[in-house]
Amino acid sequence: MQIRQRGNTITLIRNQYDKTIGRGRSITLGCLSTTDRHASPDLLGKLNEEELKQLEELLTQQRRVLDGEARNRAAKWLATYIRLATEFYLASPPKTPELSSMAREARDQWSKLLAAMVTAGVGRTRKRRSKTLS
Repeated sequence: MQIRQRGNTITLIRNQYDKTIGRGRSITLGCLSTTDRHASPDLLGKLNEEELKQLEELLTQQRRVLDGEARNRAAKWLATYIRLATEFYLASPPKTPELSSMAREARDQWSKLLAAMVTAGVGRTRKRRSKTLS
């Protein structure tokens, strides 16, 4: 199977020998966007086992790239998101079950973020006062 990318479109092509014309013929199996994380069931049904493996490798690589871009984008916009979330919580009605659930998840993720920042060497470090015996 050939995989051809032009712009934001990936085309999957199978080459088959055609006896009537005496040469190979290209058959387009389907197209994907470069932002797709999964193939459609219709496209999957057209592929043989080897082609499925090729497609899965392509999609795995594509997901890796998309996830990396999303992480970079999230890190760059984190301060803005925090400001917007602050405004959201200040404007929300107090003590609704949905709000409590969201806040609980946000606190858990916030703790993980702070720990990751410390591990990366960019987090807040505490200067603990040493107890001196007088």
